[in-house]
Amino acid sequence: MKHFKVILIFAALLVVLFNSCKKLDDLPLLEKVSFNLYTDSILCKSSVFASIDDIKEKGICWSLQDNPSINDNKIANNNISNIGDFFCAIKGTKPDVRYYVRSYATNKNGTSYGPTSEIEYGLILTKDVSQVTLNAAKCGGVILSDGGSAITKRGVCYNLTGNPTIEDNLTIDGLGVGEFESGLNNLKENTQYYVRSYATNMFGTFYGITKQFKTFDIKPTISTIAASNVKFNNLTCGGIILSTGASAIIKKGLCYGTSPDPTISDNIVVSSSNLSNFTEILNNLNPETTYYIRAYATNNQGTGYGEQIIVKTTTVIGSFYQGGVIGYVFKLGDPGYVSGEIHGIIVAPKDQNTSIGTPWGCLSYDLRNLNLSPNIGFGKSNTELIVSSYCKEQNIAARLCDNLNLNGYSDWYLPSMYELNKIYLNKSEINTTALANGGVIFNETMKLYWSSTDVTTTEAYTVSLLTGIQNITWRTDNCGVRAVRSF
Repeated sequence: MKHFKVILIFAALLVVLFNSCKKLDDLPLLEKVSFNLYTDSILCKSSVFASIDDIKEKGICWSLQDNPSINDNKIANNNISNIGDFFCAIKGTKPDVRYYVRSYATNKNGTSYGPTSEIEYGLILTKDVSQVTLNAAKCGGVILSDGGSAITKRGVCYNLTGNPTIEDNLTIDGLGVGEFESGLNNLKENTQYYVRSYATNMFGTFYGITKQFKTFDIKPTISTIAASNVKFNNLTCGGIILSTGASAIIKKGLCYGTSPDPTISDNIVVSSSNLSNFTEILNNLNPETTYYIRAYATNNQGTGYGEQIIVKTTTVIGSFYQGGVIGYVFKLGDPGYVSGEIHGIIVAPKDQNTSIGTPWGCLSYDLRNLNLSPNIGFGKSNTELIVSSYCKEQNIAARLCDNLNLNGYSDWYLPSMYELNKIYLNKSEINTTALANGGVIFNETMKLYWSSTDVTTTEAYTVSLLTGIQNITWRTDNCGVRAVRSF
């Protein structure tokens, strides 16, 4: 009985194996996919060369992994016939992607597949355009795959409208896969062109991506460099000469103004640099003003201009300038005011007092005959009178400022009362710029800062940098000292 059961199991296995072999024999037989590449699709061709039973469906399937199946991506061929060639197109393909493709066919016995084809889609590359001149340029391509058929013609095609084809202008640069160079000649000067590589085989012509370039003008071709170091009255800008045009450069530089598209008839700065890449400083600009700037270059044929850049100069108050921060600009009626020019007071970026403060000094010395004025424009003369008087005390507020040599400047002084009051009004901008340039904010815990204006033989004016209130303070008190200078 035991042997009989073993015989039955073995017989069952033989039946399963026989049926499996018969099923494989009855499945359709397919050829390997051949293909043709287009700009956004792959046209695939295959063939069913044997099938015992009627085919219910056939087509191609693909994936980014090997051995694709109908459970991945697939497209069926609508022409249902048992034997023969059929075509299917994979659409929406992306360049520089490896696709795995194989044909499939289904009959009543199941689905079978042809051998897998690896397709390097998009592997015709357009080289960057180079050596652009007035009427010529260099381009070319690299063909890394022949698409399943020998390349019989290759080169680049170009036109003025975009997406060029071999129906437009073209070069013919050999055959087969590999790298090639193309010369584009007899071009129009100062003209935009579109170019791409192409390759032709028995399936047709396929293309690389389109690139564009512009031929040079007979006049110089120049690019404007973006502005930098923008201040209230100057900025740095420049240009790069891309082509001298049909003759040597005679003059180059920057043109600028407050209206768009400035020319050499407007304000100009001429560059003396011998280099094609140059930078210059535009001076005497107005604060808070929008300027239009273009680089220019001139040869015997005329003047070429770079792209226009638009830049706005900064505000005056709070600008870091000549060793400190601009804290006040003189107005009509102020000593030092000049119509059409910018002058004012520059504040040192940090205090000059000790950590506990500094006395005004000269206690009991009667300096009232010096007429130490509280008005704007008198801080400098006040300071000079104090330090040159018979009060010879060292380390007092006025002398700390008079002795200061900071950021290359030595003409600092202790501000008058009203000058100090103007500084208080703009302290926020001053603090911000001072911090950005290695300074400190006003010490509001100290609250009071000395002016150069006295009151009595024992008192002088201070201003609170917390409230802006003017105070009469004992000269022996320790208060803050912040030097200023005029510009």
